[in-house]
Amino acid sequence: MTLQAAGSIRVLLVDDDAIYRNYLRQALEGLGITDIQEAGDGNLASRLLKASVEGVDLIVCDVFMPDMDGIEFLDYLVRQNYRSKLTVVSSGDASILEVARTFAVESGLQLVGAFPKEAVTPALLGAILNFA
Repeated sequence: MTLQAAGSIRVLLVDDDAIYRNYLRQALEGLGITDIQEAGDGNLASRLLKASVEGVDLIVCDVFMPDMDGIEFLDYLVRQNYRSKLTVVSSGDASILEVARTFAVESGLQLVGAFPKEAVTPALLGAILNFA
């Protein structure tokens, strides 16, 4: 994918931390991506996915969230046969990321990374989307 194609990328940010979502939004917009949806938990994210005609190309999902947490949301994605890219993030212990990574991989999701939140940079997002 090229930077010219970045404008056609559809991203869903799922994180209860509005400041972190804003950081990710700005990083993605800096890469030329403008079709960005946000959800503060898995319940809202699942409703956004159901309402989306075109779906999304990448979901960036936090592990720790209220109501429907990241693992529950990953389970929802499995049940919906989600096939686009997925990245999980967490500010928690590395073992939590490993649990999410293992679950996603063993469930057949197209996991492109499990990262501590502080490691997610604009360059990493570009690499995940294959144009950095």
